[in-house]
Amino acid sequence: MDQWMFTALGVHRALVHYPIALLAAGSVFEVAGRALGNSRLRTAASYVLLTGLASAVAAAVAGLAAATDPDMARHAEALARHRALGIATILLFAFAIIWKFVTERNRSSFRGSVYVAALLAGAAMTVATGYYGGEMGHSAVHDDGACSHDDPHTGGTAPDVHRETHH
Repeated sequence: MDQWMFTALGVHRALVHYPIALLAAGSVFEVAGRALGNSRLRTAASYVLLTGLASAVAAAVAGLAAATDPDMARHAEALARHRALGIATILLFAFAIIWKFVTERNRSSFRGSVYVAALLAGAAMTVATGYYGGEMGHSAVHDDGACSHDDPHTGGTAPDVHRETHH
């Protein structure tokens, strides 16, 4: 197993897929449960969203630790956007979940609309957060098509990748 898997960045990269999948699935379950009037689907949504939020916090903790690596300085702009969006995403889903439980007994359409809007906004923010994270993760491939050998997260063993040139 590569040594980078045991770094904060490796842990972050391994964990990020859970909140992406769970928060998206939970949002879909909630919207579908509301549309179909299916309380069981909405109950499942609550558990999936809570698990997704917990996994997002774990991924964020590992990501914040990884961000302290001096090698991450070359990604300062993308890292700042990724970090801000990631934290905002966690806060938005936390708000949505708290809103649901606090307003559960008052089933006004406004309260339900706020909840669904927060879930949909959170899903969009998840996509944006992942985009900027992926931008950093895949930046080892440069415009000239060569893969960087000095990337500490590949252990310096990345093979050369060259684009075919047509003369």
